[in-house]
Amino acid sequence: MSVKKEVLILLLIFYAVFVLGDAFTTFWLIRYYPGGISGEMNPLAYLIFTRYGYLGMLVSKIVFFIIFSIVFIALYSRYCNIPWFRESMEIIILGLSGLSMLVVLNNIFSIIAISYFIYYTQPIWLLKILIFLLTLVISGLGAGIMFKDMVRSVETLIGSTLAMIPLFIWPTLKPTLYLTYLISLFIVISASTYLLETAGKSMYNKRK
Repeated sequence: MSVKKEVLILLLIFYAVFVLGDAFTTFWLIRYYPGGISGEMNPLAYLIFTRYGYLGMLVSKIVFFIIFSIVFIALYSRYCNIPWFRESMEIIILGLSGLSMLVVLNNIFSIIAISYFIYYTQPIWLLKILIFLLTLVISGLGAGIMFKDMVRSVETLIGSTLAMIPLFIWPTLKPTLYLTYLISLFIVISASTYLLETAGKSMYNKRK
């Protein structure tokens, strides 16, 4: 049995956050934090950076993700017919994605604190990113805990992302326009969900 697309999407989220998000925020902190790499709390990351530098840390994260993904997909494909094992694997990838987001959020908090208190700048764009990531963490993990359904969790992440986009594109947005956008988004998502469910039921009935 093939891996569900929702699991693949979560793996991509895990890659984007764990590899790219964590790496680049960590690089910023190493470069601009007065203590440099001494502020790194992960002893393995500290060892890799002191020996191989920025490129070594980035490559190590990519290699770890590739190995993890291969093992994860192989196990998921092999044992997905066992309900408890499949659900455990889905919880693991959802949890790792959420944990990676929290790590990146911690880095962004540190960047904001360093920028404001040491360099006396106000990184508004970082605050927006922080709010965005915090929204994804709360909505994604909340959906996972409440519904215990990978599809619902991924749909929640996509919906949260679409809802936040206008706040980043336009610095000032009239409440009425944003409310209209949210209502339109709700209608589009509802219609899409209905059509997908209807199409799924039709295909299932034809197979029977």
